[in-house]
Amino acid sequence: MKKIPAVVFLLLFPLILCADDAANLTPAVNLTPAAIAPAAILTPSVILTPVKEANAAADNNFKEAVLLGSDVVLSAVAVLACMDYSGSLTAYEKLYASLNETDMSNYDILVYDKKQVEQKGTYMAVLTSIAGLAVLYTLSDLFYFHNVFEAPVRLSVNPARQYAGLSKEWRF
Repeated sequence: MKKIPAVVFLLLFPLILCADDAANLTPAVNLTPAAIAPAAILTPSVILTPVKEANAAADNNFKEAVLLGSDVVLSAVAVLACMDYSGSLTAYEKLYASLNETDMSNYDILVYDKKQVEQKGTYMAVLTSIAGLAVLYTLSDLFYFHNVFEAPVRLSVNPARQYAGLSKEWRF
């Protein structure tokens, strides 16, 4: 029960960390009187269009940061859960070796510790599955869906340069 607020915080941390509205508060064009042409005064769409494009680009960068940040946080929590499970399992095995076939109170301690290790194993399996699905979604969005990552990424192999890797189209 104590882990629920921590998990909620870890899931919402990328949203808190990446929430930056500074890009929405600054104008995308120079709005000084000397920079505004007389034709631009008559057509306000000339001024508003770059601001809308800047807001859309900032929104897309926010989505990328949240997607990648949640992957990093979920993967880190899953690794910590694996380490915790491994440590608990090792401690249980040592305790089992030292307390095996003694009295009934020691047997109750072993049963309790075994339940805790099994619960940590379930917790680890769930977190690892969630982190794996999040990373899988990010990779599928990067290569196939393009909901967040607009520029397509593709596998690039160039034997002449001895290069094999990922390449991304850059649009300016």
